[in-house]
Amino acid sequence: MKAIRNVFASVTVFILFQATAFSQSVKSASNEKEKIAVDCPTEWVVRNFDSYALLVSEPAGKEITYMSTVDVQVDHQSPNVAAYCKKYEENLQQSQTFKDFKVKSKKEIVFKGNKAMEYHCTATAASLQLEWTSIIFLKNGTVYKLTTTSVVQKYLLNKAVTDKIVESFRFI
Repeated sequence: MKAIRNVFASVTVFILFQATAFSQSVKSASNEKEKIAVDCPTEWVVRNFDSYALLVSEPAGKEITYMSTVDVQVDHQSPNVAAYCKKYEENLQQSQTFKDFKVKSKKEIVFKGNKAMEYHCTATAASLQLEWTSIIFLKNGTVYKLTTTSVVQKYLLNKAVTDKIVESFRFI
């Protein structure tokens, strides 16, 4: 029992440290074309990948799959959130990259004043167990998907930071 308390205390201190560090040194990452931005810790890296309107990750080695990330995808084609979500789930279930894909939870929420769908999912990719949360919403005829992704072991450790990044999402 004492060992469990020590682990819990260590995780709590780490999460509090991460949240405090984030509040002390923040930078903005934006996509001028899509008119969106997020705030992230200054040590996080803004990455450029064609499939993302915006992607930030922890500073780590060269392999992005081991890092926690927050990304924004923008879809100007889907007519509504339900159509986007159907396509999202089908793509993940049929993916050759993801194995053992599971939707742990799916619920309607309100995000930034918009009705949204929130997914909490897991899957294995390249022998890595991944965990992520996606928030999908429609604004002015455009679907936005914000996703936080980590390897399972880091998901809870980085949740305070990734949640703050998602909450900082804004239109510019």
